[in-house]
Amino acid sequence: MSARRIPQFNSSDDEAEFWATTRLEDLAAGEVEEIRVERAPRPLSTTFAVRLDDTTVATIRRIASTQGVGPTQLVRSWILRQLDREQRLDASETTEMADVLETLARRLRRGMQSRMA
Repeated sequence: MSARRIPQFNSSDDEAEFWATTRLEDLAAGEVEEIRVERAPRPLSTTFAVRLDDTTVATIRRIASTQGVGPTQLVRSWILRQLDREQRLDASETTEMADVLETLARRLRRGMQSRMA
């Protein structure tokens, strides 16, 4: 078999068919590059069991496959990304609340000063 190039796919079915019939060894030089994957620095110790319907599980597996990761790794990355967003949102809300409180305190001081004058 001659070396294959990774084509542009028109659908996920086309991509699935390509990868179902192609081994990495079948690809032309330069089509695949080695990358370094970083792992969590600490061992993960807690597992959450989440019940999902078969359609959702199949969708997660399909997305994970297209991204070259396992379904568990994909879902974990989604959870960590959302937690990061939530923490940043909490931090920005805290900053906004501090700004509101500071403005309110200035207005109260001005109001008290004008009453005392």
